[in-house]
Amino acid sequence: NHYMQMLPETESWDWKCPGQSFDLNVISELDSPFESWRGLIGRGDYASQLQNIRQQVPADRIFVMALEEWAIEPKTCLNSLVAFLNLPSAKLPALHLHRRNPSFKTCSLEVMERMRNHFQPLNECLFKMLGRRISQW
Repeated sequence: NHYMQMLPETESWDWKCPGQSFDLNVISELDSPFESWRGLIGRGDYASQLQNIRQQVPADRIFVMALEEWAIEPKTCLNSLVAFLNLPSAKLPALHLHRRNPSFKTCSLEVMERMRNHFQPLNECLFKMLGRRISQW
């Protein structure tokens, strides 16, 4: 597969391990010996992704909005996007049809703490790049 082509050392890694539990998959990835692997946790390193994009696109041409921001303040986020695109403002109806309350099983406190510790420095780097914080994170 493409991971093995990009990371030959992963050839012996059991990608199905540890199974179907969210907690076990997160723990497995956090404990993985392959630093550059982009699994559930690796894909959440938005600072690295934004840094890669900025190598190709000037920062002033990139608009970043978190889904959590949109969920709380959709009109404010839409106005910011419209202004960024230099479009005339428009009144759009709030479509509550598209606003959902996600339901999911919570992960263990241990996994939550490990993810918090993992993402905290990555998010701080992202906030510095954005010039603002995302309070929901």
